[in-house]
Amino acid sequence: MFQNACRNMTNVLLPIIVAHKAYGRAPNVGIAAAMLLNPAGDILTAGHVLQKIVDLNEHCAKNAKKRRLQKGDDVAYIFLIGQDKADIEEIVLDEESDIGVLRLKNFNLPENMTPVKFRSGEVEAGELLCRVGFPFVADIQVNYRNNEDFEFVNLFPVPLFVNEAMVSRFHKTPKASFIETSSPGLRGQSGGPLVDVNGYVCGMQISTSHYPLEFTGKGRNQVLNVGRAVRLDTILAFLDTQNITHQRE
Repeated sequence: MFQNACRNMTNVLLPIIVAHKAYGRAPNVGIAAAMLLNPAGDILTAGHVLQKIVDLNEHCAKNAKKRRLQKGDDVAYIFLIGQDKADIEEIVLDEESDIGVLRLKNFNLPENMTPVKFRSGEVEAGELLCRVGFPFVADIQVNYRNNEDFEFVNLFPVPLFVNEAMVSRFHKTPKASFIETSSPGLRGQSGGPLVDVNGYVCGMQISTSHYPLEFTGKGRNQVLNVGRAVRLDTILAFLDTQNITHQRE
């Protein structure tokens, strides 16, 4: 059902890879998904992903001035867009909707990459969509050398992972609207799209909500895990307000 849509996603989605080293601890790595908005190199992803980069930059700069580090102090970090180090021009965030846009300097559009296309109309309850991202990259290893150089093992190429997401209901705040889906989002899918069968983006995955159920099983409380995505109207309003070029169906 979503074969063509997923095939198209390989040309518009990029992994954001963030690794960091804290003093006295082994380095770790996380992955999120991002959508290419235009040939200039504007990248759409979840706001909390970009906030992590902002925080790491601030913490590492602050800790570099310390005379004595404490265990857990962030001392180095790196982030990649695809396989390349990214040169940031600007990060634009909206906290309430959890939308973030990363503007890159000197971005060279890969030959096989094309900007994402947004759907012209909103989704409806009961509609089946597909969630796309980069979870389950369990074999990733990251090594760190004293010269602040990170080395990744078993990372590239980063495989896409898809799962179905039926639109269950909608949630609205004063400044943003969201989609709740019948299946949860997974680590690595934050910032990735919900797409319809034609491959048009209908929302952006940001988190998973956990609702307690009224029964228990095997002595444990049971919960329902549902995905939460930013709805299309909120995404497009943000992009229009920021004068960020994007394509629609």
